[in-house]
Amino acid sequence: MLLNVKGHILSTGYNGVAAGLPHCGKGSMCKGGTHPSGEGLDECQAIHAEQNALLQCRDVYDIHTAYVTTAPCVTCTKLLLNTSCQRIVYSEPSHIRSPESYGCTRVGYGSIIQ
Repeated sequence: MLLNVKGHILSTGYNGVAAGLPHCGKGSMCKGGTHPSGEGLDECQAIHAEQNALLQCRDVYDIHTAYVTTAPCVTCTKLLLNTSCQRIVYSEPSHIRSPESYGCTRVGYGSIIQ
């Protein structure tokens, strides 16, 4: 969920495939679905909730805070770093890598918070 400085919701996102395509496990499975979690991402047709929220956001320079369930992956962190986002707040660490493990302890003039 992406919020502005006043705490108003700018957009939300979900993990999923492009509109109109069947979701994995519903009669079809992309090649990415055969890999363990966090692997084979280039073969997966789905995008992360953070990416989906950014696509739905009218103006990425209005973003102040991103609330996500799991610590964002490297790509999602980089995407958020290229907006005005000053805080990324997550509740669950990633079993793959944490943003801190690849040197992202600060976002712009803000921070990544668990």
